[in-house]
Amino acid sequence: MLAKLIRTFLCLTLVLCFAAPVFARAATAKIEYCTATVLPVSASDLSQCRWVERTALTLNQFLQPKKWVRIKTQDFFTESKTTQDIAIHVAPHFIATINLFREERDGIYVREATAGSLIADDKPYDMIGGYLFVTHSTPDQSTFLLQIETYLTGYVGIAVEPWPTSNIQSQLGLGLHLGALVLILLYASSSYLLSPNPLMGRFTLFLTCSFLSVLAGCGFLAHTFFINHPTFDLIVFAMISSARLALWVWLCQAFLEPYGKMHWYRMTCTLAYIISAICGLLSFGLRGEWIQPMLISGTALISVAQIVAVHRASGIDPQYRRLLTIGFSTIAIILLAMSATALLPVFPENMAIHIARITVILPILLIASLIIYQNRKTRDDLIAVRNELDAANIQRALKDKLHEERRMMMDMLTHELKNPLATISLATQSVTDQIDIPNPEVERRIFKINQAVSNMDAVIERCNLANMANEEELRVDRRTFNVQSLLEDLIDVLPTPDRVRLLPCTGFTTTLETDPYLIQIVFSNLLENALKYAYPDSMITVSIAQPNDRCLRISVSNQLDPTISPDPTQLFERFYRHPAAHRTSGTGLGLFLIKRLSMRLGGNIQSQMSDDTIAFHVELPK
Repeated sequence: MLAKLIRTFLCLTLVLCFAAPVFARAATAKIEYCTATVLPVSASDLSQCRWVERTALTLNQFLQPKKWVRIKTQDFFTESKTTQDIAIHVAPHFIATINLFREERDGIYVREATAGSLIADDKPYDMIGGYLFVTHSTPDQSTFLLQIETYLTGYVGIAVEPWPTSNIQSQLGLGLHLGALVLILLYASSSYLLSPNPLMGRFTLFLTCSFLSVLAGCGFLAHTFFINHPTFDLIVFAMISSARLALWVWLCQAFLEPYGKMHWYRMTCTLAYIISAICGLLSFGLRGEWIQPMLISGTALISVAQIVAVHRASGIDPQYRRLLTIGFSTIAIILLAMSATALLPVFPENMAIHIARITVILPILLIASLIIYQNRKTRDDLIAVRNELDAANIQRALKDKLHEERRMMMDMLTHELKNPLATISLATQSVTDQIDIPNPEVERRIFKINQAVSNMDAVIERCNLANMANEEELRVDRRTFNVQSLLEDLIDVLPTPDRVRLLPCTGFTTTLETDPYLIQIVFSNLLENALKYAYPDSMITVSIAQPNDRCLRISVSNQLDPTISPDPTQLFERFYRHPAAHRTSGTGLGLFLIKRLSMRLGGNIQSQMSDDTIAFHVELPK
C-alpha cells in the first residue's frame, strides 16, 4: 500500500512538472532584451540598445551574465480600464542582483526596487523559487526596465501578470518536487540502514545532496539560515552543485566496480572529480560564469563514459547490461534536454525551471529502479547460493555419517578379525611345537597358514591407517633420521632386494625431521607396489634429490605392463584398481594411504607415466 502511494505521488509530481509550462498563463506584456555591443551601465544610457524578443537573441547574448530587459504593459489597458497593478516574476532565485526601473516620462527611468541573492534587504520581493515585484502601471507609465546580473547560468525567466495573481501552481510544483525527494530519500536511507551496501549508501548521499541543492536553489536556505548573509546562499548552492557532480560520478562507479577495473574509465572519473573540485573552489570567488560550463562538461563526460563502460565491462548479465544501457542513455538524454532549455533562448520563459525539476527527479527514479533490480537479482542469487549451500551441507552431513558408519564398521571388523587370527597363530604355533618328526608337507602348510595370517594382519593394519589418515587422527611423532638409511633397510627386507637399485646421492644431506614410522609405511607400500606390478625380473629404481633447501624428493620408478596402465585421474582414489590388475592380490588402499600420509607429513606425491614406465615422486619437507 505504501509503495502504491509513493508511486502515485511521484507520478503526480512528474505530471505537474510537465504540465506547468502548458497551463501557465501566458504573459500579456511585451518583454524585450537589449542587444547592444556594449551593454549600458545605467538606465539613462539606453539609446544604443536594440530591443528584440527573447527568441531573437543569439546564444552568446542570451548567456551573458548581465542583461537589460524592457517590459511594456500597454496590452493590460482598455478604454474602461486605465490603471492596473501588475506582478513581475523573475526566476530562478540564485540571481545575483535585480534592479527594477519605472519610466516616469519619456526616456527617464527611476529605480523602484532592488533584490537578488547578493542583497540583504530584499525581503519584500524575495520568495521561494524567485522574486516578485508588485507595482502600479498606467497608460502613461507602462514601461519598466530590469537590470539583471545572473549567477551560474545566463538563464533568466520573466513573467508579467495582473495583480493579484495566484502563485499556487508554482508553489505546489516546488512542494511536490521537494516531497518526492524526501520520500525517495527516506526509502533509500531506511533501506541502507536495514541492509547496508555501498551502492545504496552512495545513492543516499547523492539524494541528500540533490535535496540540499533544490533547497539552496529555490532560496529556502537563504530564507531560513542566511537571512543576514545572502552571499552564503550563492556559495553554498555552487558548492552543493559541485559536490553533486562528484557524488554522481561516485554513484556511477558503484554500478561497475564488481565487474573489473578499466584504466580509461577510472581516469575519466578522476578527471570529473577534478572538475568538481575546481568548481567548488571557484564558488568561493563567486565565479558562476565559469562553474556552469565546467559542470555541464563534467556531467556530459561521465554520461558518455558510463554508457561506453557498460558496453565494455566483462561479466555483466546481458539483461542487466541492457537495463544499464537504457537507464544511463535516458539520463544522458534528460541532461541534454536540461542543458538545451537552459542554454538556448528558443524555449519558453519558464521551461528550463520545469525541465530542471524533471532532471532532478527522473534520473533519481531511474537509478532507484536499477538499484531495485540489482538488489532483487542479488537476492535471487543469494537464495540460489543458499539452496546450493543447504544441499551441499546435507550431502556433507550424509557423507560424514557414511564415514562414521564406515569407521565403526572397520573398527568392528578389525576387532572381530584380529581375535580369530590371533587364535589361528597360537594354534599353528602349538601344532609346530608338538611335531617331533620333521614333516615337510606339514611344515609347508603351516608356513602358508602363517603367511596368510600375516597378510591378513597387514590388510587390517592398512585399513586402520587409511581410516585414521582420512579422518586426520594420525599423530605425527617427528624425529631426525637419515632417509637414505631407512630406504636401504626397507630394500634389504624385501623378498627380492636384488631387483631394487638405490641410486647414490652426493652434495646434500639426506636427513629429515618427520615421523620415521609413517615414512616407512609410505615407502614400503611404494616398493611393494613396484615389485607387484612391474615386469617380472625388471629393475626398480629409487633415487633421492634435493629440489631446494627446504625439501627432499624421493622417486620410485619401474617398468609397467601397458595392459594394466592405471587411470592417472583415479590413481590415488580409495579402492581404485585397474580392471586387468585383479589377477594380482591387493586392496586398492596402498596409493590412497601413501597420498594421505604424505599430505599429513606436510608433503605431497605425484605420478609420472610414459609408454612403459611409471614413477612416483614423494616430496617431503626437511
